Amino acid sequence: REIWTNFPSVVIGVHLREPPLNFVLNDHYDSAVHACRKLAEAGYRRIGIVLDRWLDNVLEGRYISGYFAALGHSASALPPLFLEQPEGAGRASEGTRLSLREQFEKWLRAHRPDACICVNSYLLEWLRDFGMSVPEKMGFALLDLPGEFKGEIAGMDPRSLETGMKTVDVLIAQIHRGEYGIP
Repeated sequence: REIWTNFPSVVIGVHLREPPLNFVLNDHYDSAVHACRKLAEAGYRRIGIVLDRWLDNVLEGRYISGYFAALGHSASALPPLFLEQPEGAGRASEGTRLSLREQFEKWLRAHRPDACICVNSYLLEWLRDFGMSVPEKMGFALLDLPGEFKGEIAGMDPRSLETGMKTVDVLIAQIHRGEYGIP
């Protein structure tokens, strides 16, 4: 027997298809829509999105869907960049970082965005390394803004504390109702 058949279970942050457990997560789709709209309101016209391929897969394309919905599949919607991890390389290895940086730089040259939305804060460092000041030469917004960047750069606050609190509420409610296993 699988462990979740014996206990109340809630997944936080992602929506699992197997097993289909209760879940609580940030609205990734709406975060991307809101970020794109705010950048467009600020005058940016060539807004791009950069995501790790594995993250897009885990989130079932929610950020990408929000990106295209916000830009209306218009000509201003640039092709997304899905950063691909090199085969056999560790996520934090120097070779991986170099490969990702090269992918990003190639995409920047090919599509010339004037703004970029992403989840990886290290892209901000790379933009500066390329001589692109933010926000003067390149708009930049994080879809999952870490607390240390609040007030420094634009981004979406995923309200992780509140998401965690809601997850605990759901779990406690299952306990009170005697629920366990797959809903």
